[in-house]
Amino acid sequence: EYVIDPSKSNLFNYDEKNMAGYLSMQRDLGKQWSAKAGLRYEYSIINGYSPTSNQNNSSQYGRFFPSFYLTYKPNSNHTIGFNYSKRINRPNFRALNPFRWYTNPYSYSTGNPLLEPSFNHNLELSYLYKGKLSLTVYRHKLVNGYGRLTFVDSELLKVVDYRNYLSQYSSGFEASISHAFYPWWENREFISLNFTNSKTALSEVILKDGSSFYYSTYNNFTMTKSFSLFLNFWHSPPATQGSTYTRGRSALASGFRIAMDNNRLQLNVSADDIFKTATTKGQTYYQQYTQTFNNYYDARRVSLSLSYTFGKDKVKGNRKQVKFNETQRAN
Repeated sequence: EYVIDPSKSNLFNYDEKNMAGYLSMQRDLGKQWSAKAGLRYEYSIINGYSPTSNQNNSSQYGRFFPSFYLTYKPNSNHTIGFNYSKRINRPNFRALNPFRWYTNPYSYSTGNPLLEPSFNHNLELSYLYKGKLSLTVYRHKLVNGYGRLTFVDSELLKVVDYRNYLSQYSSGFEASISHAFYPWWENREFISLNFTNSKTALSEVILKDGSSFYYSTYNNFTMTKSFSLFLNFWHSPPATQGSTYTRGRSALASGFRIAMDNNRLQLNVSADDIFKTATTKGQTYYQQYTQTFNNYYDARRVSLSLSYTFGKDKVKGNRKQVKFNETQRAN
């Protein structure tokens, strides 16, 4: 007979209500300048109950979120923009669930029902040329940042928990360019450079100033009307962010497409992380110890798809896209 053990059952009743109101204003300042400003207010009511631990937690908070955008467009080729915005990052549901996931008798992971959201203040200056070249310089401030940390408690158990512990300033530069070297070769390049300065009130964690760099290239080759192939590559050298040092990572992807019967029949073949180089390795630094990690989430895959289109080429219909951004937190 099946009998439920409440002490080992992951039951978590979570209720979150988010109410918001916003005001937005936009105006053209002559032929070349335009401005937009907005103010949003959010109020959240949160209740979480874990029958397993008989733990009930409630919280309420309200925040203002201003935004401002200024655009200068001297002609159709050049666009310069400046913007400021404040954003909220809410924890996912697993980060709030106090249930303990035991991986062995001496180690478990848990959530923190008292975890609070973090907030970002973003300043950006951008330049766009003919829709092909994009340059961005930014300054970001993270307030009340949260993440997973590892602790050793009084019973010498390794505990992985979520905490609000991080304040961070980030400065950086991003650039992307799209170009067709030949009619059969389309290319897009992207680079990102970031510098961070981090602080914490948590004495157990060691934070370091750090930097990171990222580069990617995307290439599409149209060999014939019915055959094309792509070759994509990205690389991230060793980097330090807050309390974590991460070794270099990269990935190569390639594939091809064959179209037949006036594009009705299409065959697509692609391979991701061909050389298995997207492994995350590094160390997280604490006052009493250093945690080493080696994670690989099996990004290596081969995909094959075959499709055939029946009927007329053009069919009238109503296409409506609905986005539920909050579903990203359901993990």
